[in-house]
Formats: sequence, structure tokens, C-alpha cells
Amino acid sequence: MSVYLASPIQDYAYSVYFPNVQYEISQWPVYIPTINVKAYFNPYTINYGNVAVIEWAGNMLTPILYVGLYENNVNNIWYMASGLVVWSYESSPLAIIPLDYNNDYAPYRELRNAFGYAANGVDQPGWNADDMIRVLKDIFPDRAWAVYDDVQKIMYLYNLTIDYVPDWLIGKLAPVGIKVLQPPSNLSTAQAWLNELNARNRQAGGP
Repeated sequence: MSVYLASPIQDYAYSVYFPNVQYEISQWPVYIPTINVKAYFNPYTINYGNVAVIEWAGNMLTPILYVGLYENNVNNIWYMASGLVVWSYESSPLAIIPLDYNNDYAPYRELRNAFGYAANGVDQPGWNADDMIRVLKDIFPDRAWAVYDDVQKIMYLYNLTIDYVPDWLIGKLAPVGIKVLQPPSNLSTAQAWLNELNARNRQAGGP
């Protein structure tokens, strides 16, 4: 995510990321590793004022961005600025299985290497759908789960059928195809997956 600000600010920079006003910073850009922010001052010139560019690499699937502007309380001075926010993230395959973090996710290093954890059981991105399927088959052969391949736009179901996939999940991911890797041998397993998925997403403000 990059924030571009063009404003007639003075030759110093101040933000919440710095402990105090930084006068005459000579080595731009400034990189702050603890929050993964990089700031540029006057990377190019404009007719009036100065340009500040702030780049931040934050959490994946972040739905909200807060941008704050601060100024000193100086009377009889007018400020004017314009800004542009460029926000993007990579699409990723998703593991769709509600997990308990402490008992299910944390103990398995191979699981943590395959995909990330999300409390809603849906927004759990990984790098490769095949690896996610292989690990889930190995660790949870008796549980219901799904993997969404964002490259082929296919949702893979394990111990599930399409009847147990909620409409809101289909609407969220919009797969072009669904493949059943293994039908449910016990329908209660599929129903438990659906119930837990719905409950977690209602708690998170979803459908």
C-alpha cells in the first residue's frame, strides 16, 4: 500500500512513526523495519509545495486502512494537500477449515507452513493449493475441509458435497468449478463443518 501526499509542507517531516519533529533529514528514504514503513520526501518536484510518499507492507487481507494527517497548532497559516492511496494485495489459495488455534493449528509446523490462520476459518491464505490439500489430507483425514485454488478458480471439497457449502461462501469466492476429493462418509462431519463456519463468520460480522 502506498500513500502519496503532495502538500506545501516545510523542510521537515513529522509523523506518529517518529518520536519528534525531524529537521533537515538528509538521508531519504527513511525505512522503519518494526512496522515495515518506508517514507520518501520530494522524490520528484511539483510546481508548488513538496511531495511525500509513504509505503507500507502490512497484513494480508486487511479490509480497513486508516490514514491520519497531523499538523502543529499554528494560527494564521493555511495548509492545502491532495493525496492518492494505492492499495493492493496478491490473491492466494485459501484453506477453508475452522480450526482451534492452540489445539489444531499451532502444534503442526507443516500446517503453519502451508497456510495462515484466521479465526473465521476462511481467510487462510497459502502459496500452493496442492501443498495445502496434501497437508490437510495427512493431518485431518477424518475432518471436513475445503481448499480454494485461486489460479484455476476451483474449490476442492473433502468429506463434503456442494450441498454443505453455504451460499455466502460461493458468493465470496465465486469459483468456476467445484471438485469433490472425497464425499462425506459421515454426514455429521460435513454438517459440523458448515455449522462452525457459519457461527464463526456471524461472530465476525459476516452473513
